[in-house]
Amino acid sequence: MPSSDEHIKKAKHNEGFVDIFDLKSSPYLDWALTGIFYSAIHYIEAVLAIKSKHPISHSQRNTLISLYIKNSDVYDDHRDLMEDSRDVRYKCITVSEKAINESKLKLENIKNNLKTFIPHIV
Repeated sequence: MPSSDEHIKKAKHNEGFVDIFDLKSSPYLDWALTGIFYSAIHYIEAVLAIKSKHPISHSQRNTLISLYIKNSDVYDDHRDLMEDSRDVRYKCITVSEKAINESKLKLENIKNNLKTFIPHIV
């Protein structure tokens, strides 16, 4: 199973992917939103790895967030990113620059709330 540091490295890698998109003109903002969601997952997984918890499904991760992270803001922002990512992937929802910026704010909120567990997360 990946370590906490490996999850952080992967999360930052995903954020780097998101940063390559020109939010004003890219036709691939659906992938940017998906990258933001997977960045959030890896930051959350970094905390869970410290607790030797390695979920294998989204529902299991949601339960572990409630049990071990115990922060409703992290839970809510993660849930929103998960739903938005699922919508763009399966419902063919068009993504706007505004939606990406809102998703980035949710990711930043998650990271800031996880600092209590991993101070070097940002």
